[in-house]
Amino acid sequence: MHRLGLDFMGLEEDASTRQHLYPFTVAFLVVIVALSVLWFVDGSEAAQLRLVEHGATASRLGEIHARLETALTAPLLRSRGMMAQIVAHGDVSPAEFERVAAVLMAGHRNVRNITVSRGTTIAMVYPVAGNEAALGVDYRDQPHQWPVIARAIASRTEVLQGPVALVQGGSALIGRAPVFLSPKAGTEPRFFGLVSVVVDIPGVFADSGLADEALPIAVAIRGTDGLGAAGGMIYGDEAVFAARPVEMDVRLPAGTWRLAALPKGGWSADGAPLLRWVGALLVLLVAAIAFGTAYHHVRRHAAERDLRRSQGQLRLFREVMDQSSDGIFLIDPADGRFRDVNRTACRRLGYSRDELLALGVTDIDPGLPETAAWRAHLETLRADGTAMMTQRHRRKDGTTFPVEISACSVTIDGAALRLAMARDVTEREDARAASEHMYRQMFLSNLAVKLLVDPRRGAIVDANAAAARFYGYPLDVLKTMRITDINILPPDEVRAEMRAAMDSDRSFFRFRHRLASAEVRDVEVYSGPIEVGGQGLLHSIVIDVTDRIRAEAALKRSNEDLETFAVVASHDLQEPLRMIVSYLQLLQKRYGGRLDAEADEFIGFAVDGAHRMGSLIHGLLAYSRVDRKGNPFAPLSCAEVVGSALANLRAVIEDSGARICVGELPEIEGDAMQLAQLFQNLLGNAIKYRRPGVAPTVFIDAAPDGGGWQFSIRDDGIGIAAEHRERIFVIFQRLHNRSQYEGSGIGLAVCKKIVERHGGRIWVDSTPGDGSTFRFTIPARESPTAA
Repeated sequence: MHRLGLDFMGLEEDASTRQHLYPFTVAFLVVIVALSVLWFVDGSEAAQLRLVEHGATASRLGEIHARLETALTAPLLRSRGMMAQIVAHGDVSPAEFERVAAVLMAGHRNVRNITVSRGTTIAMVYPVAGNEAALGVDYRDQPHQWPVIARAIASRTEVLQGPVALVQGGSALIGRAPVFLSPKAGTEPRFFGLVSVVVDIPGVFADSGLADEALPIAVAIRGTDGLGAAGGMIYGDEAVFAARPVEMDVRLPAGTWRLAALPKGGWSADGAPLLRWVGALLVLLVAAIAFGTAYHHVRRHAAERDLRRSQGQLRLFREVMDQSSDGIFLIDPADGRFRDVNRTACRRLGYSRDELLALGVTDIDPGLPETAAWRAHLETLRADGTAMMTQRHRRKDGTTFPVEISACSVTIDGAALRLAMARDVTEREDARAASEHMYRQMFLSNLAVKLLVDPRRGAIVDANAAAARFYGYPLDVLKTMRITDINILPPDEVRAEMRAAMDSDRSFFRFRHRLASAEVRDVEVYSGPIEVGGQGLLHSIVIDVTDRIRAEAALKRSNEDLETFAVVASHDLQEPLRMIVSYLQLLQKRYGGRLDAEADEFIGFAVDGAHRMGSLIHGLLAYSRVDRKGNPFAPLSCAEVVGSALANLRAVIEDSGARICVGELPEIEGDAMQLAQLFQNLLGNAIKYRRPGVAPTVFIDAAPDGGGWQFSIRDDGIGIAAEHRERIFVIFQRLHNRSQYEGSGIGLAVCKKIVERHGGRIWVDSTPGDGSTFRFTIPARESPTAA
């Protein structure tokens, strides 16, 4: 332009020339200006075209970004609600899990399920229908999922995982939150398991518009496991990231996704060649102006549309908030003031929404009386990412009520806020207080001796009046003592027993306790863990068994003395009895028939009495030897045992013409000699007590009975009256005169003792004149033992 000015100055010397050149000069200038404008407009339009393409792509990508972030963040945050439930109660029952999961999943159609694992094994899933294959799955057996889960457990932080292939089919993004519990104050948190929210990726993509074939842009997503740009491909062509795309980050609760987009077919060319626009200068100028105006209009319309969408999302978020049964607060971290609240919060606190929005955290929380305290609380939340706490909220009328708060950080419209969910736990706290009051009433007023012991220190933290009376200490003194002050075991052994009780390995103990009078008493203690006021204690019931143990010892000595007496007496009587029988038989042989009939009768009575006394002595010895001289139990065949008994009774069977029918008999564990005696006695009785003139028939059989066997010996003899069915098993008890049936009255008593030694029982079913069935049981044994 400066050079043109010099040329024009040179032309002024020739007016004529100037007149000729003026139109050309003006035309030239117009052309130069037009060309300059054309060049400028062409360059500007190319730049504006690129800007418009970029803006339109960014706008469409922004829509997808907003839908994705909303569709993923809200469902993934549901895991924190389930975490709060578990941490608050120390566990979650299937019924409670299903109720809470149903509330959390309401309105989230792309949430496939919510799962809770105990340890690394999935224990609960909601809904169950369609997800049955997930139950019982151990994450450690899932090589594609376990590394991320192991990292979540080790770091105790929430992680994202996905896309992953699910065992029940399909792919999903999974938010996993490890749950750690502190069952005892001062102890390291214990890993409980994981809460997982499974979000269906195809469904989320469809809702966000990615599945729309008319979408004018090509979209790619990177960020496997929430790693953003560093993660693997999730959706689309990886080549999109290398073509100077528009990029955005989807911020998720435990990571990010990186979105990239460009127009389908790629970016437009840099513009047409300059010469193609020379003939259409005015059209291009008007088009440029119109395009600029249109572009301005598009930009303004896009901004208005984004504003409406943002307002709609806020309305939707508020509607979701208002449906919650928990009080929800959006809090500005800078000053602790409320930026939004739901209807539940207003109703519980007694404020209108406008009144609450004029207040802050310190106005409703008596524990945060000033902003400085809120900032200190905020630092704790920032350090941990999430926070769970139990506090009290103050209503508008000044009254307070307990709440359980779950807090986390959220970003809404680019603003970093704190989201707090407050659950009213008044009923739970009242129930806990009532439970503790009831427990105290039962503990203090109970007549049994009761102690509450701190297992860590061994201190007696509480005792009832019965304990004070038993130990002989005033109640206030007893509460200052340690359990080792009354238990005579060494302290290390006492601590070991308390650990066993706390771990529920044992609940019954036998100790010796020292009273205030220095007397030592034998006690039985029933002890188990209990939580009182949030503290883990041992609840013990103490029973004085000193007198019982002494009585049992005295009874044992008496029984042993009686058994020794019976053995000695029966053994020592054998020799003089044999002498008496020998001389009586000698008298009978030498003087039989030489004296009068009365003398022969007297000698016969004496011989018969001596023989019966011998039988009684032998029976008494057999009875006393059942327990004392029994053999160790060993596997045996009942068929062989019955065969031995029948061999011993061969003469009796032949004389009576008896028919013995033996069924299938099992193999068991027991004392073969005693069982042979058992069958021999029962079979002998069946033959002895037959109906006159009728050859007896006896059936022997066995049937399974609760893991063991029930044996039966059925005869067709004279039978037994109902009133005598128990009496016949008592030693020396007889139902018939000796002139009718011989016997000592010991055989069935021996049978009963043999069966009892084998752990069974014996009884009889009978109808007089129609035979009897003797039954006895032999339980199964895992290992043979001697009685």
